[in-house]
Amino acid sequence: MHELGMAKGLWESIKVATEKNKLSKVTKIKLAVGQFSGIDPHFLEHSLKDHVLTGTIAATAVIEIFVDPVKLRCKSCGKVWGDTGKAVMPVVSCTACKSYDIEIMSGKDVVVTSIEGV
Repeated sequence: MHELGMAKGLWESIKVATEKNKLSKVTKIKLAVGQFSGIDPHFLEHSLKDHVLTGTIAATAVIEIFVDPVKLRCKSCGKVWGDTGKAVMPVVSCTACKSYDIEIMSGKDVVVTSIEGV
């Protein structure tokens, strides 16, 4: 389960931010999960709530997850296009020139976008 490992890594980042900002309680965590990240948002939320945040200053935090759509760019012709409608990375070729030299510009990462607390 990749989501549990990801949840643990996100918690480490959140802890650093809470210490830096002297928060005693985290009330909301906002995450962006890339469409091509390979991470299931529902499993990630479950891993955070039921396994990682229990007993921490973020145990009762509301978790909001935004799915970051994929954005691709062809390195051969420069065409940029977006959401493929797929949840996982397919073999992708350029819709204009059919090149396989494709760059994923967004939609592959999982990041904490904001933390709220007191």
